[in-house]
Amino acid sequence: MVRSTPRKKLQRLLTGGTFLVALVGFVLFSYVAQRFVYQNTLSQAIQDNRKMGEAMVQLFEARFENMDLLPDSVLLQNFQTTCDNIDLPNSGFVCFVQANGDMVASPGLPPNTRFNLNEAQAQFINLDRDSRKNYSQAIQQGDFEGYYEYPEDAYSDIVVAIPITSEYHLMVHQNNAGLQATAGQNLSTFLLLGLIGAVLCGGLVFWLSRLIVTSYENELELKNDNMHAALQEIEAKNEFISAQQTEITDSIRYAQRIQESVMAQTHELDQLLPSYFLIDRPKDVVSGDFCWVGTLESKLIVAVGDCTGHGVPGAFMSLIANSWLERIINTEKISDPSVILEKLHRGICATLKQDSTQRPDGVDIAITVLDPEANSLTFSGAMSPVYLLIEGEIQEIATTKKPIGGSTIQDGATYKNHIYPLNEVETVYLSSDGYQDQFGGDQGRKYLKKNFRTLLQEISELSAKEQKQRLQDSYEAWTQNGAVAQVDDILILSFSLKPFWNRSGQQQISQPSEATRS
Repeated sequence: MVRSTPRKKLQRLLTGGTFLVALVGFVLFSYVAQRFVYQNTLSQAIQDNRKMGEAMVQLFEARFENMDLLPDSVLLQNFQTTCDNIDLPNSGFVCFVQANGDMVASPGLPPNTRFNLNEAQAQFINLDRDSRKNYSQAIQQGDFEGYYEYPEDAYSDIVVAIPITSEYHLMVHQNNAGLQATAGQNLSTFLLLGLIGAVLCGGLVFWLSRLIVTSYENELELKNDNMHAALQEIEAKNEFISAQQTEITDSIRYAQRIQESVMAQTHELDQLLPSYFLIDRPKDVVSGDFCWVGTLESKLIVAVGDCTGHGVPGAFMSLIANSWLERIINTEKISDPSVILEKLHRGICATLKQDSTQRPDGVDIAITVLDPEANSLTFSGAMSPVYLLIEGEIQEIATTKKPIGGSTIQDGATYKNHIYPLNEVETVYLSSDGYQDQFGGDQGRKYLKKNFRTLLQEISELSAKEQKQRLQDSYEAWTQNGAVAQVDDILILSFSLKPFWNRSGQQQISQPSEATRS
């Protein structure tokens, strides 16, 4: 089965529409033409009657200088002779009517016979339905013209009455049946011309419509060609962008491997932290959050930093910060947290030339130093607090409100140390601000620090593995399982101090027992 194309369907629709319009137009034209031709023929007949009557009056006036003085017998005889000898078109005739309404002469009327029109006026009906003609009144008013029907005789005529004398009027008639025949002949010619005009107009409309359709199709084809070319260009650009994206992604993945190789490794955490958990959730592939774990002599140093920005810029900052920590701790052999922070501040400011550039890039960082021999835990922070579990209560240790980097180098140690007996602290929690700054919940608000601290209190008595799971579940619930986008890098490192309590404490240093990481 062959289906019609949209173009063929449109052409058929145009053909049918053109034919319908031509047909309706011809019907309307026929109706209007019929009325017009008949009215025109009727008007012409009345004009002919008047011209005929006026010509006859002029003949009478030329023949009889003063007809008012002639005897009635002479006038009536001449009237009757005129009526018998006049043969008008469309079965027309003339007659003479007296002022009182008596018809005194008419074709074939016997001598001395009178027919009173007023008595017979009920037989005459004015088609305009405005009024019935009273012949005597009409004659008294002067000449008149009209269209009359004789229903009983199925006859109608057009009448024009013209005064001849003060006593007599000439009435000129034409039969309407003959007029209708003449009008029909004229109408046939008129309709033929109308039909030819309708066909020509219909053909013109069809041609114009075809021309418009062809022009529209050409324009549509041009647009389709342009669209196809545009799509091909878009596809080429998409392929180029996809290739670039793949290249960028590969580069970022490679940067991730570099960052992972530089930062604290899992085996180091497993070796140095017997009971811990780590949640490392970058916003992008690479992260601006990092943790650093190392030893100096008998001391264990653990740091968690949150660099300015995230993604690749944050990752660069984390590499710079990590490099300086390696230099300060492992090369310069410095284990005092406040001194480490001051030197880290100077180092980052110098690396980024912030004395001249005034760029605000920096690091929020918390450093804890465990000294089992001295039974002490020393903490210092730059814009980043530490949470300690002491006697079953989570305590937030205040931080120095000065970031690392992002400001002019100052002399002197400005970061404060906080020292606690090691065997009094059960668990340490180090965290960037990504978790507490995450938007979510029913009202799309931040999680906030107070809620984070409350959550740590709730999970503090659980195992490291269970604590990590609770934190991850709470995050998923807060973000409605990822419906709310992550806004920042997230890093949380927690470790128990019980394995590090010395002999003066409640427990010996134990071997690595439970460890979990993200």
